[in-house]
Amino acid sequence: MIEKIKRFADRRNRDRGASATEYALIMGFIVAGLIAILFVFGPAIARQFNSACDRITPADSCVTP
Repeated sequence: MIEKIKRFADRRNRDRGASATEYALIMGFIVAGLIAILFVFGPAIARQFNSACDRITPADSCVTP
């Protein structure tokens, strides 16, 4: 009977969920993906912002000199 209780207790103590290492790997893949996206689309996004900034004149802004 004690053996059955020990086996039941051992079964309950098994690792069921993801460990911190697995979460770290997932976060690493997400970060690597975001960096790759920035390298691919970064220059195009920068061109869009620079184009928008170049079109703004002092008369268009709400700050008066």
